[in-house]
Amino acid sequence: FPVTIWCRMKKMIIVRHGERIDEANPNYWLRYCREKYSQGRVGEGEFFSRLNDPHLTEEGCQQAKEVAEILIQEFQEVEIPPVIYCSKLLRAVQTAYYIALRLSRPVVVSKGFAMTAAAVENSGEDFEFVSIELIRELCPDVEWIDGDLSENHFVPSSKWRHSIDHAIESHSFPLIVSYRDWE
Repeated sequence: FPVTIWCRMKKMIIVRHGERIDEANPNYWLRYCREKYSQGRVGEGEFFSRLNDPHLTEEGCQQAKEVAEILIQEFQEVEIPPVIYCSKLLRAVQTAYYIALRLSRPVVVSKGFAMTAAAVENSGEDFEFVSIELIRELCPDVEWIDGDLSENHFVPSSKWRHSIDHAIESHSFPLIVSYRDWE
């Protein structure tokens, strides 16, 4: 569920992604990824990335919808942020998607917001993120902005702290979809 925190005397909301398939059913997810790899549908590097970039379960999608309703209540007190920030990991994208649909806001996706995820942090430059084209295909009816490329919404992607700083400096009350691995 959403967590409201204060950072540098500014308020922001951090939402952890919903339930992911590999935590709900690890054996299924590992078999699924191995099957794709053995069929030659993904290469070795992509196998590692997909194994560590699982999608949400049906329960995880429902959780994201419930968080969106909670946020509607939260935003009665303040103005709804103009954009939602999230990483390019599928579980964060899916969570942000349901929130964006309900709040009618675009989503800025950036690798920088994924740098707190253990799999990304441990793999370094080799991690293959979901492409913006695939994000737009999988999650229609929401405007997706590639924060790593857009001049208007550029989010430095080398360190997660830079991405957070950008969100805080750009908006008075940012909403960020992220992970449990925060320092």
